[in-house]
Amino acid sequence: IIKNQTILSACLYGLATGTPNIPINRMNESDFKSGVLATGAAHDLVLRCKTGWPLHLQFMFSDQLNRQNMTTSFHEVMSLFKLVMSRNCDDRKKCREVCNYLRKGVKVRPRDMVILNGDNVGFLKLGMNCSYDQWLLCVDILIRASRLQDIDIDTDEPK
Repeated sequence: IIKNQTILSACLYGLATGTPNIPINRMNESDFKSGVLATGAAHDLVLRCKTGWPLHLQFMFSDQLNRQNMTTSFHEVMSLFKLVMSRNCDDRKKCREVCNYLRKGVKVRPRDMVILNGDNVGFLKLGMNCSYDQWLLCVDILIRASRLQDIDIDTDEPK
């Protein structure tokens, strides 16, 4: 809210505190910081009613609540209040579309470059059954021969 101040965030902060500007020198005071965060949350909630995509608050809450293994019913209630992303969020739909496309197969032609990147990713799961979730993240990159020729990495001419 401080770096990305909009007219809406300024109005909400002014309505909540009675002052038009956010005094940055008070950011070390916990009550003040809490008020700024609450104003930022209100800003995202109001904007979320109009936008077709999740904002910072929804991403943060969704991430935190998914780590706590929330029930489907609780997730649906939080989604109705626009506090978390819905289970049918556009990002998930796009991910499913990409996965379905990849299941059909990708044809690798001669002179195409294929790169596989991988890394392990871990998340601490909090709550009654604390644990650590570890995943392997793989990213396949396919660079077509025509693109390699465009950037002069692969040419038909011997050197």
